[in-house]
Amino acid sequence: IGTPKGLDFIELSPDQSMILNHEFYGVEEGFHGGETNRGSAFVDHRGDLWIGTIRGVSRKRDLPPVFNTEPPRLEITNILLADSPVEWSQFQPKWQEGEKFPLSAQFGHNDNHLTFSFRAIDVSAPEAVKYQFMLEGHDRKWGSMTPLSSHSYSSLPHGEYAFKVRSGNGQGIWNEEPVSFAFSIAPPLFLRPWFITLTILITAGIVFLGFRLRLRFLQKEKEILEAKVVERTHELQEEKKKTDELLHNILPHETAVELIESGQAKTRHYESVSVLFSDFKGFTQLSEKLEPNALVNQLDEYFKLFDSNTVKFGIEKIKTIGDAYMCAAGLPNASSNHAQDLVGFAFAMLESVEQLNLKNAEKGLPNWQLRIGIHSGPVIAGVVGDKKFAYDIWGDTVNIASRMESSGSVGQINISEATHVLISDQYECEARGKIKA
Repeated sequence: IGTPKGLDFIELSPDQSMILNHEFYGVEEGFHGGETNRGSAFVDHRGDLWIGTIRGVSRKRDLPPVFNTEPPRLEITNILLADSPVEWSQFQPKWQEGEKFPLSAQFGHNDNHLTFSFRAIDVSAPEAVKYQFMLEGHDRKWGSMTPLSSHSYSSLPHGEYAFKVRSGNGQGIWNEEPVSFAFSIAPPLFLRPWFITLTILITAGIVFLGFRLRLRFLQKEKEILEAKVVERTHELQEEKKKTDELLHNILPHETAVELIESGQAKTRHYESVSVLFSDFKGFTQLSEKLEPNALVNQLDEYFKLFDSNTVKFGIEKIKTIGDAYMCAAGLPNASSNHAQDLVGFAFAMLESVEQLNLKNAEKGLPNWQLRIGIHSGPVIAGVVGDKKFAYDIWGDTVNIASRMESSGSVGQINISEATHVLISDQYECEARGKIKA
Protein backbone atom coordinates (compact mmCIF):
# COMPACT_ATOMS: atom_id res chain seq x y z
CA ILE A 1 0.00 0.00 0.00
CA GLY A 2 1.48 3.34 -1.02
CA THR A 3 1.43 6.17 1.44
CA PRO A 4 2.84 9.71 1.42
CA LYS A 5 5.81 8.46 3.51
CA GLY A 6 6.53 5.15 1.86
CA LEU A 7 5.15 1.64 1.62
CA ASP A 8 3.22 -0.60 4.09
CA PHE A 9 3.69 -4.30 3.53
CA ILE A 10 0.74 -6.18 5.10
CA GLU A 11 0.40 -9.97 5.23
CA LEU A 12 -3.16 -11.26 5.58
CA SER A 13 -4.35 -14.66 6.71
CA PRO A 14 -5.53 -17.03 3.95
CA ASP A 15 -9.15 -16.14 4.65
CA GLN A 16 -8.17 -12.46 4.92
CA SER A 17 -9.87 -12.22 8.34
CA MET A 18 -6.80 -10.86 10.19
CA ILE A 19 -3.39 -9.33 9.63
CA LEU A 20 -0.55 -11.79 10.23
CA ASN A 21 2.36 -9.40 9.62
CA HIS A 22 2.95 -5.70 8.96
CA GLU A 23 6.15 -3.92 7.84
CA PHE A 24 6.84 -0.31 6.88
CA TYR A 25 9.34 0.44 4.11
CA GLY A 26 10.35 4.09 3.78
CA VAL A 27 13.32 6.37 3.19
CA GLU A 28 15.28 4.92 6.16
CA GLU A 29 14.74 1.45 4.81
CA GLY A 30 16.17 2.47 1.38
CA PHE A 31 13.07 3.52 -0.49
CA HIS A 32 13.69 6.74 -2.41
CA GLY A 33 10.66 6.81 -4.63
CA GLY A 34 9.16 9.58 -2.64
CA GLU A 35 5.47 10.03 -2.33
CA THR A 36 3.29 7.32 -3.83
CA ASN A 37 -0.28 7.19 -4.84
CA ARG A 38 -2.78 4.74 -3.55
CA GLY A 39 -3.00 1.74 -5.85
CA SER A 40 0.17 2.61 -7.78
CA ALA A 41 1.75 -0.83 -7.28
CA PHE A 42 2.18 -3.63 -9.78
CA VAL A 43 3.73 -7.09 -9.54
CA ASP A 44 5.16 -8.43 -12.80
CA HIS A 45 5.50 -12.01 -13.93
CA ARG A 46 8.86 -12.35 -12.17
CA GLY A 47 7.46 -11.31 -8.86
CA ASP A 48 9.09 -7.90 -8.83
CA LEU A 49 7.14 -5.07 -7.33
CA TRP A 50 6.83 -1.86 -9.36
CA ILE A 51 5.64 1.29 -7.61
CA GLY A 52 4.64 4.53 -9.21
CA THR A 53 5.75 7.66 -7.42
CA ILE A 54 5.77 11.37 -8.13
CA ARG A 55 9.34 10.96 -9.30
CA GLY A 56 8.85 8.02 -11.49
CA VAL A 57 8.71 4.25 -11.13
CA SER A 58 10.59 2.27 -8.48
CA ARG A 59 11.12 -1.45 -8.40
CA LYS A 60 11.68 -3.72 -5.38
CA ARG A 61 12.49 -7.34 -5.69
CA ASP A 62 13.04 -10.18 -3.21
CA LEU A 63 11.79 -8.25 -0.16
CA PRO A 64 12.74 -10.11 3.05
CA PRO A 65 9.86 -11.33 5.18
CA VAL A 66 9.15 -9.05 8.15
CA PHE A 67 8.42 -10.56 11.71
CA ASN A 68 7.15 -8.71 14.78
CA THR A 69 9.48 -9.88 17.58
CA GLU A 70 8.14 -7.61 20.31
CA PRO A 71 5.36 -8.92 22.59
CA PRO A 72 2.33 -6.68 23.06
CA ARG A 73 2.43 -4.11 25.83
CA LEU A 74 0.06 -5.49 28.53
CA GLU A 75 -1.68 -3.90 31.50
CA ILE A 76 -4.66 -4.49 33.81
CA THR A 77 -7.16 -1.80 32.93
CA ASN A 78 -9.85 -2.28 35.57
CA ILE A 79 -10.83 -4.29 38.64
CA LEU A 80 -14.45 -4.47 39.73
CA LEU A 81 -15.75 -5.73 43.06
CA ALA A 82 -19.30 -7.07 42.72
CA ASP A 83 -19.52 -5.19 39.37
CA SER A 84 -18.66 -1.88 41.08
CA PRO A 85 -15.43 0.15 41.23
CA VAL A 86 -13.24 -0.70 44.21
CA GLU A 87 -12.80 1.74 47.08
CA TRP A 88 -9.20 0.76 47.68
CA SER A 89 -8.85 2.63 50.95
CA GLN A 90 -11.06 0.02 52.63
CA PHE A 91 -8.84 -2.97 51.76
CA GLN A 92 -5.30 -2.19 52.98
CA PRO A 93 -3.73 -1.79 49.51
CA LYS A 94 0.01 -1.79 48.80
CA TRP A 95 0.85 0.72 46.11
CA GLN A 96 3.80 1.08 43.76
CA GLU A 97 4.48 4.57 42.56
CA GLY A 98 3.02 5.36 39.18
CA GLU A 99 0.73 2.30 39.07
CA LYS A 100 -2.99 2.55 38.46
CA PHE A 101 -3.81 -0.40 40.72
CA PRO A 102 -2.17 -1.59 43.98
CA LEU A 103 0.15 -4.55 44.07
CA SER A 104 -2.08 -6.32 46.62
CA ALA A 105 -5.17 -5.87 48.76
CA GLN A 106 -7.10 -7.64 51.54
CA PHE A 107 -10.80 -8.17 50.89
CA GLY A 108 -13.47 -9.14 53.36
CA HIS A 109 -15.22 -12.49 53.53
CA ASN A 110 -18.19 -11.30 51.46
CA ASP A 111 -16.01 -9.38 48.92
CA ASN A 112 -15.48 -12.49 46.84
CA HIS A 113 -16.85 -11.50 43.41
CA LEU A 114 -14.15 -9.87 41.27
CA THR A 115 -13.91 -8.94 37.60
CA PHE A 116 -10.54 -8.27 35.96
CA SER A 117 -10.20 -6.30 32.69
CA PHE A 118 -6.90 -6.11 30.81
CA ARG A 119 -5.53 -4.87 27.46
CA ALA A 120 -2.52 -5.62 25.25
CA ILE A 121 -1.33 -3.08 22.63
CA ASP A 122 0.19 -4.29 19.33
CA VAL A 123 -0.09 -1.69 16.57
CA SER A 124 1.11 -4.12 13.92
CA ALA A 125 -1.83 -6.49 14.42
CA PRO A 126 -4.04 -5.51 17.37
CA GLU A 127 -6.75 -7.98 16.42
CA ALA A 128 -4.25 -10.87 16.53
CA VAL A 129 -3.49 -10.39 20.21
CA LYS A 130 -4.29 -13.42 22.38
CA TYR A 131 -4.54 -13.70 26.18
CA GLN A 132 -4.00 -16.35 28.81
CA PHE A 133 -4.82 -15.90 32.50
CA MET A 134 -5.02 -17.85 35.72
CA LEU A 135 -5.90 -17.26 39.38
CA GLU A 136 -3.26 -18.81 41.61
CA GLY A 137 -4.91 -20.38 44.63
CA HIS A 138 -7.96 -21.20 42.49
CA ASP A 139 -6.79 -22.46 39.03
CA ARG A 140 -4.30 -25.27 38.68
CA LYS A 141 -2.90 -24.10 35.32
CA TRP A 142 -3.12 -21.39 32.71
CA GLY A 143 -6.34 -21.16 30.81
CA SER A 144 -6.71 -21.55 27.05
CA MET A 145 -5.73 -18.70 24.69
CA THR A 146 -8.63 -16.32 24.17
CA PRO A 147 -9.20 -12.92 22.56
CA LEU A 148 -11.43 -11.95 25.52
CA SER A 149 -9.97 -9.18 27.63
CA SER A 150 -11.89 -9.66 30.89
CA HIS A 151 -12.81 -12.44 33.29
CA SER A 152 -14.87 -12.75 36.47
CA TYR A 153 -14.52 -14.94 39.56
CA SER A 154 -17.43 -15.35 41.98
CA SER A 155 -18.00 -16.99 45.37
CA LEU A 156 -14.29 -17.32 46.02
CA PRO A 157 -13.54 -19.02 49.34
CA HIS A 158 -11.21 -17.38 51.83
CA GLY A 159 -7.54 -17.66 51.03
CA GLU A 160 -4.54 -16.13 49.25
CA TYR A 161 -4.83 -15.43 45.49
CA ALA A 162 -2.86 -13.87 42.64
CA PHE A 163 -4.48 -13.01 39.31
CA LYS A 164 -1.98 -13.33 36.47
CA VAL A 165 -2.45 -12.47 32.77
CA ARG A 166 -0.11 -12.62 29.78
CA SER A 167 -0.51 -11.77 26.08
CA GLY A 168 0.97 -12.81 22.75
CA ASN A 169 1.08 -11.21 19.27
CA GLY A 170 0.18 -12.74 15.95
CA GLN A 171 3.70 -14.16 15.62
CA GLY A 172 3.27 -16.12 18.88
CA ILE A 173 5.57 -13.88 20.91
CA TRP A 174 4.37 -13.79 24.57
CA ASN A 175 5.23 -11.67 27.55
CA GLU A 176 8.02 -13.21 29.58
CA GLU A 177 6.58 -11.87 32.83
CA PRO A 178 2.80 -11.86 33.33
CA VAL A 179 1.04 -8.89 34.84
CA SER A 180 -0.28 -9.84 38.27
CA PHE A 181 -2.45 -8.60 41.11
CA ALA A 182 -2.24 -10.29 44.52
CA PHE A 183 -5.12 -10.25 46.95
CA SER A 184 -6.53 -12.18 49.87
CA ILE A 185 -10.07 -12.91 51.04
CA ALA A 186 -10.50 -13.00 54.79
CA PRO A 187 -12.11 -16.05 56.36
CA PRO A 188 -15.54 -15.74 57.97
CA LEU A 189 -15.60 -14.72 61.59
CA PHE A 190 -16.05 -18.27 62.88
CA LEU A 191 -12.93 -19.45 60.98
CA ARG A 192 -10.55 -16.74 62.07
CA PRO A 193 -7.77 -17.91 64.41
CA TRP A 194 -8.60 -15.48 67.18
CA PHE A 195 -12.28 -16.44 67.00
CA ILE A 196 -11.43 -20.16 67.02
CA THR A 197 -9.05 -19.60 69.93
CA LEU A 198 -11.67 -17.56 71.76
CA THR A 199 -14.31 -20.19 71.03
CA ILE A 200 -12.01 -22.95 72.31
CA LEU A 201 -11.24 -20.94 75.44
CA ILE A 202 -14.92 -20.16 76.05
CA THR A 203 -15.89 -23.79 75.39
CA ALA A 204 -13.10 -25.01 77.65
CA GLY A 205 -14.21 -22.49 80.28
CA ILE A 206 -17.82 -23.63 80.02
CA VAL A 207 -16.76 -27.29 80.18
CA PHE A 208 -14.49 -26.57 83.13
CA LEU A 209 -17.18 -24.53 84.86
CA GLY A 210 -19.72 -27.25 84.15
CA PHE A 211 -17.29 -29.83 85.46
CA ARG A 212 -16.66 -27.77 88.59
CA LEU A 213 -20.36 -27.21 89.12
CA ARG A 214 -21.03 -30.89 88.53
CA LEU A 215 -18.21 -31.80 90.89
CA ARG A 216 -19.55 -29.36 93.47
CA PHE A 217 -23.06 -30.75 92.99
CA LEU A 218 -21.75 -34.30 93.36
CA GLN A 219 -19.76 -33.22 96.42
CA LYS A 220 -22.90 -31.75 97.96
CA GLU A 221 -24.83 -34.87 97.02
CA LYS A 222 -22.06 -36.93 98.56
CA GLU A 223 -22.15 -34.83 101.72
CA ILE A 224 -25.94 -35.12 101.85
CA LEU A 225 -25.74 -38.87 101.28
CA GLU A 226 -22.99 -39.20 103.86
CA ALA A 227 -25.09 -37.18 106.31
CA LYS A 228 -28.06 -39.41 105.52
CA VAL A 229 -25.87 -42.49 105.90
CA VAL A 230 -24.57 -41.19 109.23
CA GLU A 231 -28.10 -40.31 110.29
CA ARG A 232 -29.44 -43.63 109.07
CA THR A 233 -26.53 -45.46 110.66
CA HIS A 234 -27.23 -43.66 113.90
CA GLU A 235 -30.91 -44.54 113.57
CA LEU A 236 -30.01 -48.16 112.84
CA GLN A 237 -27.63 -48.17 115.77
CA GLU A 238 -30.37 -46.76 117.97
CA GLU A 239 -32.81 -49.31 116.60
CA LYS A 240 -30.26 -52.04 117.10
CA LYS A 241 -29.62 -50.76 120.61
CA LYS A 242 -33.34 -50.84 121.31
CA THR A 243 -33.60 -54.29 119.75
CA ASP A 244 -30.64 -55.52 121.76
CA GLU A 245 -32.11 -54.02 124.91
CA LEU A 246 -35.41 -55.65 124.12
CA LEU A 247 -33.69 -58.98 123.53
CA HIS A 248 -31.84 -58.57 126.81
CA ASN A 249 -35.15 -57.83 128.51
CA ILE A 250 -36.93 -60.88 127.15
CA LEU A 251 -33.97 -63.27 126.99
CA PRO A 252 -31.14 -64.21 129.33
CA HIS A 253 -28.04 -62.08 128.74
CA GLU A 254 -25.88 -64.93 127.39
CA THR A 255 -28.67 -66.14 125.13
CA ALA A 256 -29.34 -62.61 123.82
CA VAL A 257 -25.64 -62.10 123.06
CA GLU A 258 -25.48 -65.44 121.27
CA LEU A 259 -28.60 -64.60 119.25
CA ILE A 260 -27.27 -61.12 118.31
CA GLU A 261 -23.84 -62.39 117.27
CA SER A 262 -24.79 -65.58 115.42
CA GLY A 263 -28.49 -65.11 114.67
CA GLN A 264 -29.45 -68.23 116.61
CA ALA A 265 -29.31 -69.62 120.13
CA LYS A 266 -28.51 -73.21 120.88
CA THR A 267 -30.81 -75.33 123.02
CA ARG A 268 -29.14 -76.40 126.26
CA HIS A 269 -29.67 -79.08 128.86
CA TYR A 270 -29.32 -78.22 132.55
CA GLU A 271 -28.89 -81.07 134.99
CA SER A 272 -30.15 -79.23 138.06
CA VAL A 273 -32.22 -76.06 138.25
CA SER A 274 -35.14 -74.86 140.35
CA VAL A 275 -38.41 -73.75 138.76
CA LEU A 276 -41.06 -71.53 140.39
CA PHE A 277 -44.71 -71.06 139.48
CA SER A 278 -47.09 -68.62 141.16
CA ASP A 279 -50.61 -67.42 140.63
CA PHE A 280 -53.29 -65.45 142.47
CA LYS A 281 -56.11 -67.29 144.12
CA GLY A 282 -59.53 -66.15 143.03
CA PHE A 283 -58.20 -64.15 140.09
CA THR A 284 -61.34 -64.94 138.08
CA GLN A 285 -63.54 -63.46 140.82
CA LEU A 286 -61.27 -60.40 141.00
CA SER A 287 -61.66 -59.86 137.26
CA GLU A 288 -65.41 -59.75 137.70
CA LYS A 289 -65.21 -57.09 140.46
CA LEU A 290 -62.66 -54.76 138.83
CA GLU A 291 -62.74 -52.85 135.58
CA PRO A 292 -60.45 -54.43 132.94
CA ASN A 293 -57.99 -51.53 133.00
CA ALA A 294 -57.88 -51.47 136.79
CA LEU A 295 -57.38 -55.23 136.85
CA VAL A 296 -54.49 -55.14 134.42
CA ASN A 297 -52.92 -52.18 136.20
CA GLN A 298 -53.09 -53.99 139.54
CA LEU A 299 -51.57 -57.16 138.03
CA ASP A 300 -48.85 -55.06 136.42
CA GLU A 301 -47.91 -53.54 139.78
CA TYR A 302 -47.48 -56.99 141.39
CA PHE A 303 -45.43 -58.33 138.46
CA LYS A 304 -43.17 -55.23 138.51
CA LEU A 305 -42.44 -55.86 142.16
CA PHE A 306 -41.57 -59.47 141.33
CA ASP A 307 -39.31 -58.36 138.45
CA SER A 308 -37.47 -55.90 140.67
CA ASN A 309 -36.14 -58.76 142.80
CA THR A 310 -34.92 -61.02 139.98
CA VAL A 311 -31.51 -59.33 139.70
CA LYS A 312 -31.00 -59.35 143.49
CA PHE A 313 -31.53 -63.12 143.73
CA GLY A 314 -30.09 -64.07 140.32
CA ILE A 315 -33.42 -65.30 139.01
CA GLU A 316 -34.33 -65.70 135.34
CA LYS A 317 -37.90 -64.70 134.57
CA ILE A 318 -39.31 -67.09 131.98
CA LYS A 319 -42.81 -65.71 131.25
CA THR A 320 -46.21 -64.77 132.59
CA ILE A 321 -49.37 -66.55 131.59
CA GLY A 322 -52.46 -64.62 132.68
CA ASP A 323 -51.99 -64.16 136.43
CA ALA A 324 -49.31 -66.89 136.60
CA TYR A 325 -45.67 -65.95 137.00
CA MET A 326 -42.93 -68.41 135.96
CA CYS A 327 -39.21 -68.10 136.74
CA ALA A 328 -36.17 -70.28 137.37
CA ALA A 329 -32.79 -70.27 139.08
CA GLY A 330 -29.59 -72.03 137.97
CA LEU A 331 -29.85 -71.01 134.32
CA PRO A 332 -28.58 -69.86 131.95
CA ASN A 333 -25.59 -69.69 134.31
CA ALA A 334 -25.35 -72.86 136.36
CA SER A 335 -25.41 -72.39 140.14
CA SER A 336 -25.13 -74.81 143.06
CA ASN A 337 -27.37 -72.56 145.21
CA HIS A 338 -30.23 -72.30 142.76
CA ALA A 339 -32.79 -73.79 145.21
CA GLN A 340 -31.79 -71.46 148.06
CA ASP A 341 -31.83 -68.43 145.69
CA LEU A 342 -35.27 -69.30 144.34
CA VAL A 343 -36.78 -69.87 147.80
CA GLY A 344 -35.35 -66.53 148.94
CA PHE A 345 -36.96 -64.95 145.88
CA ALA A 346 -40.29 -66.63 146.77
CA PHE A 347 -40.24 -65.09 150.28
CA ALA A 348 -39.56 -61.69 148.65
CA MET A 349 -42.61 -62.24 146.42
CA LEU A 350 -44.82 -62.88 149.45
CA GLU A 351 -43.45 -59.80 151.18
CA SER A 352 -44.13 -57.65 148.07
CA VAL A 353 -47.72 -58.87 147.88
CA GLU A 354 -48.26 -58.13 151.56
CA GLN A 355 -46.92 -54.56 151.20
CA LEU A 356 -49.01 -53.86 148.10
CA ASN A 357 -52.13 -55.31 149.77
CA LEU A 358 -51.71 -52.83 152.64
CA LYS A 359 -51.68 -49.94 150.13
CA ASN A 360 -54.68 -51.34 148.28
CA ALA A 361 -56.60 -51.68 151.56
CA GLU A 362 -56.15 -47.93 152.16
CA LYS A 363 -57.70 -47.34 148.73
CA GLY A 364 -60.53 -49.74 149.38
CA LEU A 365 -59.23 -52.26 146.87
CA PRO A 366 -59.41 -56.03 147.47
CA ASN A 367 -56.43 -58.08 148.68
CA TRP A 368 -54.58 -60.40 146.30
CA GLN A 369 -53.59 -63.84 147.62
CA LEU A 370 -50.51 -65.55 146.14
CA ARG A 371 -49.72 -69.28 145.86
CA ILE A 372 -46.16 -70.42 145.06
CA GLY A 373 -44.80 -73.82 144.01
CA ILE A 374 -41.14 -74.85 143.50
CA HIS A 375 -39.49 -78.00 142.15
CA SER A 376 -35.85 -78.76 141.31
CA GLY A 377 -34.46 -81.04 138.62
CA PRO A 378 -33.18 -81.20 135.04
CA VAL A 379 -34.64 -79.06 132.22
CA ILE A 380 -34.04 -78.19 128.57
CA ALA A 381 -33.83 -74.44 127.80
CA GLY A 382 -33.79 -72.56 124.54
CA VAL A 383 -35.32 -69.91 122.25
CA VAL A 384 -38.39 -70.73 120.17
CA GLY A 385 -39.79 -68.79 117.24
CA ASP A 386 -38.08 -66.62 114.60
CA LYS A 387 -40.16 -63.40 114.82
CA LYS A 388 -41.24 -63.03 118.42
CA PHE A 389 -38.44 -64.66 120.38
CA ALA A 390 -39.35 -66.43 123.61
CA TYR A 391 -36.96 -68.10 126.02
CA ASP A 392 -38.58 -71.17 127.53
CA ILE A 393 -37.80 -74.34 129.47
CA TRP A 394 -39.22 -77.84 129.10
CA GLY A 395 -39.27 -81.13 130.98
CA ASP A 396 -40.94 -82.94 133.88
CA THR A 397 -39.32 -80.49 136.30
CA VAL A 398 -41.47 -77.72 134.79
CA ASN A 399 -44.65 -79.82 134.99
CA ILE A 400 -44.05 -80.80 138.61
CA ALA A 401 -43.28 -77.20 139.60
CA SER A 402 -46.64 -76.22 138.11
CA ARG A 403 -48.36 -78.98 140.16
CA MET A 404 -46.57 -77.68 143.29
CA GLU A 405 -48.18 -74.29 142.76
CA SER A 406 -51.68 -75.56 142.00
CA SER A 407 -51.67 -77.81 145.06
CA GLY A 408 -50.11 -75.22 147.39
CA SER A 409 -51.68 -72.98 150.02
CA VAL A 410 -52.25 -69.21 149.91
CA GLY A 411 -49.36 -67.26 151.38
CA GLN A 412 -47.21 -70.43 151.56
CA ILE A 413 -44.28 -71.76 149.51
CA ASN A 414 -45.03 -75.33 148.43
CA ILE A 415 -41.82 -77.19 147.53
CA SER A 416 -41.12 -80.72 146.28
CA GLU A 417 -38.96 -83.30 148.02
CA ALA A 418 -36.17 -82.64 145.52
CA THR A 419 -36.08 -78.97 146.46
CA HIS A 420 -36.35 -79.79 150.17
CA VAL A 421 -33.20 -81.89 149.95
CA LEU A 422 -31.31 -78.84 148.61
CA ILE A 423 -32.52 -76.28 151.18
CA SER A 424 -33.21 -78.31 154.34
CA ASP A 425 -30.01 -77.16 156.02
CA GLN A 426 -31.05 -73.48 155.69
CA TYR A 427 -34.85 -73.43 155.97
CA GLU A 428 -37.31 -75.00 158.36
CA CYS A 429 -39.92 -76.91 156.34
CA GLU A 430 -43.15 -78.65 157.18
CA ALA A 431 -43.98 -82.00 155.55
CA ARG A 432 -47.43 -82.15 153.89
CA GLY A 433 -47.42 -85.76 152.81
CA LYS A 434 -48.08 -87.12 149.36
CA ILE A 435 -49.98 -85.06 146.81
CA LYS A 436 -51.56 -86.52 143.66
CA ALA A 437 -49.83 -84.75 140.81
